[in-house]
Amino acid sequence: MPLRESARYFLQELRTVSARRHDFYRSWPVVGLWMGLFVAASYRVIVRHILPRMEKSSQGEVHATAPMADDHNAFWGLNRRFHSHASHPKALMSDTLETGQFNKPVLVVSEQSEAFPDADWSVMQVVDTDPSDLRPSFYRSLHMSPREDRQSTQQANNLALDTQTHVKCIDLTRSSNCIVDNRTMLAEYARKLLIGLSLTRVLMNPHETMLPRKFTDKAKELRHVLLVGLGGGALPTYVTRTLPHFHVDVCEVDPVCVRLARQYFGLIEDTQSLRVFVEDGAEFMRSNATTVRKQYDVIMLDAWDQSGRIPIHLSRLEFLNNVRRSLTDRGILIAAIPNHDTRSLAATIANWRLVFDNRSVVLLHCRSTPITIAMTFSDSGGVGMPKFGTVGGREEFKELIRAFLMDHPTVKVDLTKEVTEDGFQQLIPGKRYLLHNVKV
Repeated sequence: MPLRESARYFLQELRTVSARRHDFYRSWPVVGLWMGLFVAASYRVIVRHILPRMEKSSQGEVHATAPMADDHNAFWGLNRRFHSHASHPKALMSDTLETGQFNKPVLVVSEQSEAFPDADWSVMQVVDTDPSDLRPSFYRSLHMSPREDRQSTQQANNLALDTQTHVKCIDLTRSSNCIVDNRTMLAEYARKLLIGLSLTRVLMNPHETMLPRKFTDKAKELRHVLLVGLGGGALPTYVTRTLPHFHVDVCEVDPVCVRLARQYFGLIEDTQSLRVFVEDGAEFMRSNATTVRKQYDVIMLDAWDQSGRIPIHLSRLEFLNNVRRSLTDRGILIAAIPNHDTRSLAATIANWRLVFDNRSVVLLHCRSTPITIAMTFSDSGGVGMPKFGTVGGREEFKELIRAFLMDHPTVKVDLTKEVTEDGFQQLIPGKRYLLHNVKV
């Protein structure tokens, strides 16, 4: 008998017993039977759902950065604020490093970019011991760097070293491809981008992640994501393998980047969950907005040029208007914006506030790299939908992330630690702000 009918019958028995006190001693066995069934059902819920979540939350803290030696962290840019040309991956292969614990980076492959002829794609690898499993692991990164034979030293010093992807490989295949460890997300800005996906789940359908329906076995509703900029494919690979109800389309302008992601970073395309389009992001968005080919729940911008900046045509009002037309009513826009040029960052955010004038904008500033993650949320929706832009704050922001993590035990990274007091800013609609001495 269903639990709801059992409870109704139990209450009816109590009313009957209360009305006829002299029949209590004849009815108590029936009442006791239903009380036993209720206790058994409660025990089943606790064992199958509540205890596993409590065990997950009590596990050890997942490391936030690569578990490497200090010199390795310096190589990946995890312990300094800005990159410099002196930390070029090829430059670090010199013999000037003086430490016995440091395994020098190895250049796996380097190819000239087709989209940016003045830049090279470089795949670097370091072998180190992970203290979590005490065995050698392979750490790979994909860099875009200026071609040294085509630019003077003075020009090259003004170009930022662009680490596109940073992953941990459990092992390598015979063809030197990476078997990615899906328990980690090493790049800080990638973890902050992942926060946007978690908020998509909670803000659009809170009843799926809140009590009591989150304990049901109902299949989660599919979410469609567009990622402009592939890099090594670490983020879409992580999403499709740990969150199967997210379907990801990726738009990448450089075919060399796509080829390297397939050959050295374990990118596997699937027509159902992960598709890669070799096309300029602005053209893809213009075509999609014009033909209304597809509307996305999340659009993520993770595209930089060889100078370490967002291409101008990906921050103009025309492009952002096409993005808005390609989003669903409660869709979320997320972008990784380099902040070493503060005026460029402020101008980009100002354009966001013009196009999405009725939405809040949340800024998460990275500590290890000069990148700011910007997110914009819609407050449209019926009764029961969260109105994050008008009532939310940092603590409410973290509570939404916790709700997502509790509902998705496959995500092993504690995303709440990415929302710090000094790295969180919220821009409310209708108010003006001073961002790096520029009004937005």
